[in-house]
Amino acid sequence: METTKIFKHYVKTTEDLKLEKEFLNKIKNDIPFFEEVVKPLNINNEILSEYLHYFVECQEEFHNCQNCKDIFSCPNKCQGFHLSLLKENNFVEKKYFQCSQHSKLEEIKNNFLYRPFDDKSLLLRLNDIHINKLPDREQLIYKMNEWLNVTDFKKNWFYIYGNFKDTQLNDFLIAFSNEYSLKKLGNIAFVMANDLVKFIRDSFYKDRPRFYDILDELQSVDLLIISNFLETLEMNSIVRNEFLLPLIKFRDKHKLMTIIGSSMNLTAFTKYLAINEVGIRTAHEITTTIYKNRYSDITYHLKNKNFN
Repeated sequence: METTKIFKHYVKTTEDLKLEKEFLNKIKNDIPFFEEVVKPLNINNEILSEYLHYFVECQEEFHNCQNCKDIFSCPNKCQGFHLSLLKENNFVEKKYFQCSQHSKLEEIKNNFLYRPFDDKSLLLRLNDIHINKLPDREQLIYKMNEWLNVTDFKKNWFYIYGNFKDTQLNDFLIAFSNEYSLKKLGNIAFVMANDLVKFIRDSFYKDRPRFYDILDELQSVDLLIISNFLETLEMNSIVRNEFLLPLIKFRDKHKLMTIIGSSMNLTAFTKYLAINEVGIRTAHEITTTIYKNRYSDITYHLKNKNFN
């Protein structure tokens, strides 16, 4: 029976050999890559040539990682992972490993029960915020860093207010929560006031068990941040009496860290929560509790960027 020869031995051309030599020289002359990746494999030139395409690909990713800015601009084939080479007998195998930035990002993410910002914002740190030499920002960053490095203060609440659009207020809160997570100080719930108010309105009458589940969760979380309290956000007695009051009282009793971000100072915030004269007592109880727990007895007023 006749057979057809399907596979033919490929003979390298002069151009192939020239290109191969260039790649081999490039690898051997790349001291950091050669010392860290090639040398530990203990292979000869024959094996290096046989798997040259693996080494070329690995070399590229090696230097991508050396020059990494952040995980979201990672140009590697698998973003957040790097290619490594392993030797098994006389064979070289490719394997992808998670980079340290990816692992760190996952650690930070896992400490958040809730967060209203995307993964890229998890990279933000307090030192990344441009404070423009404004005293209010300098003082807030100093006090936040001070708290993070000691963490055993009796008063551990922050009330920060200002124009959200012009003060980077939420950037401070995001950066602080990221660094809190990095230090593994506990779980974090970062919620926006408008989302919280909407949830309370929707669930109080329609799904009471869910309402109390969330209340219990936010009462006991290690760090609670509620931001974007705006005077334009409609307040009602259910939100104030059935949710905010027990929430604040519980966290006060158990000395759990709480941060409020608002567009109003505490006096205006009291009037906002009160709605009318009937609610003034409850509103005052909430804001008095916030006031007495302020870290360093300071209420932080972030002024606009163009403030002189």
